[in-house]
Amino acid sequence: MKKLVVISMLWLLAGLGGIGAACAEDFPVKSIKIVVPFPAGGTTDILARFVAQYLGAKLGVATMVENRAGASGTIGSEFVARSPADGSVLLLTATHHVINPSLYRNLPYDTRKDFSPSPWLRPRRTHLS
Repeated sequence: MKKLVVISMLWLLAGLGGIGAACAEDFPVKSIKIVVPFPAGGTTDILARFVAQYLGAKLGVATMVENRAGASGTIGSEFVARSPADGSVLLLTATHHVINPSLYRNLPYDTRKDFSPSPWLRPRRTHLS
């Protein structure tokens, strides 16, 4: 279990490696909320709190974790889908997020259309000579 957490954190940090380039410009929001659709104290919550600490330090903004558990992740996912798409509310989720559309006919959001990476958190591509 520990090995899985370490591997997950390394993959996440590798994906966030381009944030340094994005930090050269002012970040458009004053705070970031990371929504975890699981109860507090679990592996995903621990990972979210680590990411929140890292992002807060790297971007210089207040970063908090909010747990919205229930309905197989639908409650937390719906909250994020209804939030403004300005990079201030992020979802740290697991495989149920992509499995739910095949299990439930009427989700309160469209998994494909309502969720996309914030342009502020995408790694910037640079041309290497």
